[in-house]
Amino acid sequence: MLADDLDYSDLGCYGGEISTPNIDALAEDGVKLTQVYNSARCCPSRASLMTGLYPTQAGIGDFTTREPNRTRGQGYLGRLRDDCVTMAEVLKPEGYGCYYVGKWHMHPKTGPSKRGFDEFYGYTNDHSHDQYDADYYIRLPENRVKEIDPPADQFYATDVFNDYAIEFIRQGQSTNKPWFLFLGHSSPHFPVQAPSERADKYEPIYSRGWDVLREERFERMRELGLVDGDHWKMPLREIVPVDRDDIANGFAGEQNPAWDSLEPDRQKDLARRMSVFAAMVEGVDRGIGQIVEHLKDTGDFENTLILFLSDNGACYEWGPFGFDGVSRRGETILRTGEQLREIGGRGTHQSYGSAWANLGNTPFRMYKHFTHEGGISTPFIAHWPKGIAKRNDWVREPAHMMDVLPTVLEAAGGEYPTSFAGHSIQPLEGKSLLPVMRGETSADRKIGFDHQAAHALRDGDWKIVYSKRMPEKLTWELYNLAEDRCELNNLADQHPQRLASMVSRWEAWAKRVGVTWEPYAGTEKATSATEETDSPLIANRTLTLTVEIEADNPSGVAMAQGGIQHGYALHFVDGKPAFDVRVDGKVKRLMGTATVRGRVQLAATLSAKRMTLTIDGDEPISTSSPGLIPAQPVDGLSIGFDERTAAGDYSSPNRFSGKVLHHNVEATRPAVGGPATKKSRASGDDKSKPNFVFVLTDDISPDDLSVYGNAFVPTPNLERLASKGLVFDNAYLTISSCSPSRCSMITGRYPHNTGAPELHTTLPETQRTFVQSLREAGYHTVISGKNHMADPHALGFDVSTDSKPAGSERWVSHLRDRPTDQPFFCWFASHDAHSPFTPNEDAPKFDAKSIGVPPMLFDGEGTREQLAGYYHEVARTDHAVGQVVEELKRQKILDNTYIIYCSDNGRPFPRCKTYLYDSGIETPLIISEPNVVNGRTNSIVSSIDFAPTILELAGVACPKTVQGVSAVDVLGDPNAITREVAFAERNWHVFQNHERAVRAGDWLYIWNAWPERHNLSGESASYSFAAARELWEAAKAGKRTDAQALLTQKPQPAEMLFHVGKDPNQFVNLAAMPEHQTTLQQMRALLDQWKKETGDSVPKHPTADRQPLHSSGASGNMKRGKFPGSDNNCTTIIASGPIMLPRESSTLSANVSKPQNSDTKVAMAGDTESRKAIIDESKADQFPDSAFVEVPTDRVPGPVIDAETIRAGVQSHDRALFIKAGWIRDPYITSGPDGYFYLTGTQPNEGDPREQSNPYNIGLGDQSIVGSQVRAYRSKGLVE
Repeated sequence: MLADDLDYSDLGCYGGEISTPNIDALAEDGVKLTQVYNSARCCPSRASLMTGLYPTQAGIGDFTTREPNRTRGQGYLGRLRDDCVTMAEVLKPEGYGCYYVGKWHMHPKTGPSKRGFDEFYGYTNDHSHDQYDADYYIRLPENRVKEIDPPADQFYATDVFNDYAIEFIRQGQSTNKPWFLFLGHSSPHFPVQAPSERADKYEPIYSRGWDVLREERFERMRELGLVDGDHWKMPLREIVPVDRDDIANGFAGEQNPAWDSLEPDRQKDLARRMSVFAAMVEGVDRGIGQIVEHLKDTGDFENTLILFLSDNGACYEWGPFGFDGVSRRGETILRTGEQLREIGGRGTHQSYGSAWANLGNTPFRMYKHFTHEGGISTPFIAHWPKGIAKRNDWVREPAHMMDVLPTVLEAAGGEYPTSFAGHSIQPLEGKSLLPVMRGETSADRKIGFDHQAAHALRDGDWKIVYSKRMPEKLTWELYNLAEDRCELNNLADQHPQRLASMVSRWEAWAKRVGVTWEPYAGTEKATSATEETDSPLIANRTLTLTVEIEADNPSGVAMAQGGIQHGYALHFVDGKPAFDVRVDGKVKRLMGTATVRGRVQLAATLSAKRMTLTIDGDEPISTSSPGLIPAQPVDGLSIGFDERTAAGDYSSPNRFSGKVLHHNVEATRPAVGGPATKKSRASGDDKSKPNFVFVLTDDISPDDLSVYGNAFVPTPNLERLASKGLVFDNAYLTISSCSPSRCSMITGRYPHNTGAPELHTTLPETQRTFVQSLREAGYHTVISGKNHMADPHALGFDVSTDSKPAGSERWVSHLRDRPTDQPFFCWFASHDAHSPFTPNEDAPKFDAKSIGVPPMLFDGEGTREQLAGYYHEVARTDHAVGQVVEELKRQKILDNTYIIYCSDNGRPFPRCKTYLYDSGIETPLIISEPNVVNGRTNSIVSSIDFAPTILELAGVACPKTVQGVSAVDVLGDPNAITREVAFAERNWHVFQNHERAVRAGDWLYIWNAWPERHNLSGESASYSFAAARELWEAAKAGKRTDAQALLTQKPQPAEMLFHVGKDPNQFVNLAAMPEHQTTLQQMRALLDQWKKETGDSVPKHPTADRQPLHSSGASGNMKRGKFPGSDNNCTTIIASGPIMLPRESSTLSANVSKPQNSDTKVAMAGDTESRKAIIDESKADQFPDSAFVEVPTDRVPGPVIDAETIRAGVQSHDRALFIKAGWIRDPYITSGPDGYFYLTGTQPNEGDPREQSNPYNIGLGDQSIVGSQVRAYRSKGLVE
């Protein structure tokens, strides 16, 4: 039985005031241990407990993760390794039935059913969850029906876990085999939640405060004999670890406050939080009593070994007042009056804070996460009347959780394997505790510890500790625990040789078990080493940085973001403030001349032109800027030191010598075209974040919407949506197949890279979704309608519903029922317009005889009937969008909500859905509000760009696994270009297929790996589809065009090349035409590069056809074959392949569809002799760098400060380029006043004979060729 975040002294039998009579009874009649260690955190401790190894040997060195850092080795996979065995895997060969209840937290990929347990109830994702959310908790194996399933309004997870423990014991007893139960409670881990009536009785106790209760606990520990001498001494109140000020409640690096120093309202709030925590502990104890009673009633009590312990020390997260809502958002709500009893109720999410955690760890120092005794000490009770005699004393031999597996194995009479499931198994690290429980003395042992930069080694009575998040400089500490059990007397200076020897032994241990660590300077940044949301987006943004510090002689880093490639740092050098900016590896520094001390405020700015530093409000100092940070740094935001690599010109971590009191980062995107300025902040009010409604329709082509020109299907709501937003005319899917397309969108990855490239494959839980990032950043996330990807909670959704027929029936209710204190993201996925079609009264019905038939379809009666049903469902999606918009208006949040409308595939008809023609992979895409420019754009966008675009709009960092690029620039300027190449793939979808496509400019190239096969899909082959049947029958009768009949034939073309501008339906294959061979070769090269970089490959043993040609059902048992790219381990690849065209691809570049001409050019009038001109800045054209293609020159433009120097640019004759509407000559790019870049050049005179005779002569000295008028373009967006 494992409790979660139960503190060392919470139990009554360990000195606590919480009522735990059932656990106390086990301790009274069993064995109690005083020096059992854990691994400082939930999942490493569980991994060690489950396997008998150190956490790294089990594969979970610090935390579970979907994105392991491969450079750190097998110890940090974030899941259980294959070369270890679990308790279940060693007990099952001994005949045991194995059962698990509760929190797993060793990664779903190595979940309980996969690692030996016969039955499971609980949760396998995440470290914690709402105790009242009945739908979150699952029964495994997957075909099991929940035996215990109380109504949602009566559900409380701790109680249900207790009930399931007895249910599984009953199941084990019914088999007449020995059984093993692992009960892994999630209580009392935050969120602290318990029915209010259970917490009420504790309020008078905790209203007395932590100071009094600490003293009373310590005294009870003496009375119990746990504290057995003067070597136990009560420390002062513990410090609050260094952190962001808002997260640490203003106490970072300071002692937890005295209870009497708090305002009465704060005391009441905190007393209630602790009362709820105590009620959770009591709930665990109550269940243990029920289990014991059942065992007694069934006669198994005497011969059942019961072990009870906790996974780590008390959880301080993150300050003395606790937190509310999403962890590390910096929000703590003070509740008063009637609100107090809401704490711990349904819909709440709170922690109890560092000061109560300090009480829980009485009398030890520090907390969970740390390797001082308070972080790694656990209560441990064993009870087995038939195997262990009752002991009245305390067992004081040092031990570790990894000793549990060998203890259980010895009790069961089993043997530990040397190999299992084809893998060699690591030898056990743990030792059976049965001998010491029975009174034998154990030899001294060495026990190592490491958790995210906190290290320790216990060797006999001696212990060394290396901490983190401390206000003072970190060094190794040395303690003699036989004389100083509570680590109050650091002996490092008195015994330097012993210290050095033990540090060497720790390093040897760390290398042996696979620990990786940084030089002893702390590797976990103060603002969280694990949460991307704490690091603002700073790429290509102007920065305003502020920090306030306090130090007698400040030195080191106050704040830094980035590393050895790009970043910035505000730091101190011998007391002098400095602002470093690193771009492309080079650092530029701005530093004050005077030393400072005491409380100091720094403010720094970075623009494309200047960088400034202001000290305590004085006049700023400034210098020219190296430019904006060109790319989002890999290294996150650090406060008080610089994590990982150095952003400034110093050696990391360069820890700060004082305290960082406050900090703020404001990153502003330069305005582009239309949208309001977008800001990314390190902290802020979630209410200001935009909301998102992502409407994903099923099987709809853009040509079937009136907003895209369809004359038969009215979509008035979409037209109104488009009138307030942007319509994309070149938006492409990565695949035209339901589930792979959705998995690609939600991950921002190509289908073969997701691990779910074929129809009906589940997205692996190792794949990161953008919804998870939104949820972690504080968004309320909903999926309603068709999922077709994976378990919604694993995908990152808080709420999941479905409905029929349309899938949109509950969308409005979700908008109404959402929490109003969080921004929201709603993935509204309709079943419309997937076949079969189910009409209702929400949309018009269409006359089959009057509608239009797309030209790739045979115009038959059955086809028309199908199209009429399809058009009805297309119109029904328009109706659903209208309802959503009206509800957003009603709530007055439309202006702060982005609405995105798109589809997962083309229409469900032959030569459309699943195919790589535009009829299959082109998607409608409309994005509206807030501040999205109105109009249409020809810019190419891929569906893998949805994820980074949404995350950037939300101000949330984009995971490195995303292969797409943000299209935010296009939302502000329809002429902006964020990608020039889009790729798509076609994999198994009912029938075997392997095709790949490239779209670049006006060209579409399709490559078929299996041209010898029919080119089939269910909608184009099965006679259950009237359109398919009529197509094949017409082809046989010779009634179809060659292009229409092509998919009925074999062999198929191995390559196809289409000019989409001239052939919008892609009927004319140009691949064999001599005049297009250069284009064909360039497109091939792009595809080959993409396949190589993304790890794509043709599977050698692909999934077979599910059904015969023209059949409508599966034939036999279909077995899934190899996936494309599996030979290359492509699911771990994050390379994106080409995004922009290589400059040498002139054929393709020349054919890129040109954006609309701008009417905001600037004319600079002046004669060519004097070069005098006036810049009309009011009409200056602010254009992005993507608006022109330039030919490089050796000239390096220098910074200029006056207009005369800008005008001199027209005398430079280095290059020519096409910009927007026409050629300009003698272009010259300079950085000029007010932080702008200026591009100057002459406009050719129309009809000038020199233009005809020598148009490319650009070297006429002071006289510009054929130019009497000078153009200038101004921008803050130029970076190249």
